[in-house]
Amino acid sequence: MRDWDIQIIFHFIRRPGMYTGSFKANDYKRIDSFLIAYEMGSMNECKFRDKLIEQIQGKYNVEFPATGLLGQLRKASKAANQGIHEFFISESMEILIKESDQDNKNKFVNYKRKELINRLEQFPSEINYNWVFNFANVFNELKAWKGVNLINEENILAQSLIDGINQLIKDRFLELVKVPKQLKSIKEILLTLLKENVS
Repeated sequence: MRDWDIQIIFHFIRRPGMYTGSFKANDYKRIDSFLIAYEMGSMNECKFRDKLIEQIQGKYNVEFPATGLLGQLRKASKAANQGIHEFFISESMEILIKESDQDNKNKFVNYKRKELINRLEQFPSEINYNWVFNFANVFNELKAWKGVNLINEENILAQSLIDGINQLIKDRFLELVKVPKQLKSIKEILLTLLKENVS
């Protein structure tokens, strides 16, 4: 599984409806179709669907039925006494974490660190809602990740930067607001720390 696959599948498992054309973010009816198409598009390099099918067979002794992956998920989620939504997320997350963090590669967190570094390197002297919104989105994805993650100091600094900017722009979020030295200092310390820890 490529680094990019981990990112896409991580987004997909949390909001499959957004990827399958549903009006509901958590609609699981077409997940098998999406995963088959994604696998074809990856030239069979991703193999997430195969890993999920094998994992369910191994852990829950539920064979892959004629009704496809969705049928297998329904049977296995009943056996696990979980809703299909929670079951799909937990089993998928287990696969993604293994793929990301095996051999101490920590693919997911390093990919996200690079995204945060890129955002911090584009930190403007005057700021508005757009910058903090994009930075916070990446940070929130890290908070949802259950594998190897940012170190505590990185988390504290990133949250402080987000909170500080939100406080600064709270009544004028569309205006450009001059960034005070204190927030610039937090940004510099965080940027240095992220660069030290990325691999």
